[in-house]
Amino acid sequence: MYVLKYPLSLGLFVTNRCNFSCGYCIVDAKKSNAWADELTKEEIFSFLDKVQANKVQSIDFSGGEPFCRHDFPEILHYAVQKGLSVSLVSNGSLIDKQTASFLKNLNSIKSIRIRISLDAAHPEVNDAYRFSGSFTAALNALDKLQENGIVPELSSVVHKKNISSFTELLLLMQKRKMKVIHVNPIMSAGRGVTQKELLLPLKDFRMVMEQRNEWECTYGVEIKADSPLDFLVAPEKDADIEKRCLLAYFFLGVHANGDIYPCPNMMDIILGNIRKDDLFSIWQNAPFLKEIRNTELLKGACATCKYKERCGGGCRALAWQEKGDYLCPDPYCWIANPQD
Repeated sequence: MYVLKYPLSLGLFVTNRCNFSCGYCIVDAKKSNAWADELTKEEIFSFLDKVQANKVQSIDFSGGEPFCRHDFPEILHYAVQKGLSVSLVSNGSLIDKQTASFLKNLNSIKSIRIRISLDAAHPEVNDAYRFSGSFTAALNALDKLQENGIVPELSSVVHKKNISSFTELLLLMQKRKMKVIHVNPIMSAGRGVTQKELLLPLKDFRMVMEQRNEWECTYGVEIKADSPLDFLVAPEKDADIEKRCLLAYFFLGVHANGDIYPCPNMMDIILGNIRKDDLFSIWQNAPFLKEIRNTELLKGACATCKYKERCGGGCRALAWQEKGDYLCPDPYCWIANPQD
């Protein structure tokens, strides 16, 4: 597979601070300013200058809760002014009328994508595994944004305790005329390592993949599963199309302190730091990324699978979390892990 000279998309955790403490937060965000070494506004501006000069197309801001940074609106505005395609994810709790109005004005310069975290259509389900009050905060943010003409997207973590009510969340979106939801299974990273009893069973993951098209037609909502394995539902359709995890092919991430990581769910693998290393040299030369791109190194069932050039072995983060080896099969692949 051809390797781009630069990642098309970058993720930037602007802070490790958060006013919530959700049970499966992948960054183990803190309420206090535990990370005194987070990038300054000026360092982020300089980074965005380099990003734009190297033809990166989009940047996704997250945290922690990004609006815990008082200067986050300035950072957003700077990125938009640079002509970057900008997206952000927020728990919504700090999006008041003033912030929503600011986002509306920013959106008039260049369309931005705003994702609000919400895992269920009922507070007792959502808050039981996120944070008390997070459901109300999310809906209030949706109200404020929609009142300002912004159609937000949802970011949802699916797990064993909320998967049965997933269609109710789609119904909530339909009623609000929302169009996009990003769905990811709970990950054993950050505080998620203590929540393994919530891990989504393979059969439920497969069900989501197989039901997705029907749900999209029923509710008028696009379900972005962010999985390179969804083609397995109909593997012979578009058989020549490769669909791999963005890791090492299109995406790199930067943590609040400047550490460069390959994937938000593999932040324990540090490739360098933008304060001293060139991100684009790392993109081309990091041994870890070269290994990920070499499908001949894949292990187990992936080594001889006829689909390995299409999916690249699936999600490398899930393999890393379950097996401690990012070259092992994705635990959600029903070919590599046949069910009884």
